[in-house]
Amino acid sequence: MPQPSFTEHSGLIWIDLGPDWPGFTDALNDGISALAPRGQPPAASTYWIDHALEGLTRNPGEEITSGNATRIERTATGVRALSDYEAFEEESMTAEDFRGLLTAWRDRVATQMEAGDPARPAQAPYQRNPHR
Repeated sequence: MPQPSFTEHSGLIWIDLGPDWPGFTDALNDGISALAPRGQPPAASTYWIDHALEGLTRNPGEEITSGNATRIERTATGVRALSDYEAFEEESMTAEDFRGLLTAWRDRVATQMEAGDPARPAQAPYQRNPHR
């Protein structure tokens, strides 16, 4: 499993998988966010991470999540990160590794939330609509 590192920028937690996983780093931060969905206060949230974890139950070929320029799809043995604009080569990993990354990210965000993370109104324009 890639070893994630986490950074906080503008009140949000971002995941980085290092130089060997540029596609998944990009796709995770593009399609999954540590920000609450639209309609909720703009604060740290595990909503999108939980949504991606649920996506692991989908059938091969189905989309787990997508962002502005990337997608993460379920495969027969795991998941793959795809760029809509050829910004990176397709990357694949096992479902167990992907679940481990999401769980680590979720734990980090939950820790921030438990610490009493304040609302961040400046982030409101970037909240995604949960009802696509």
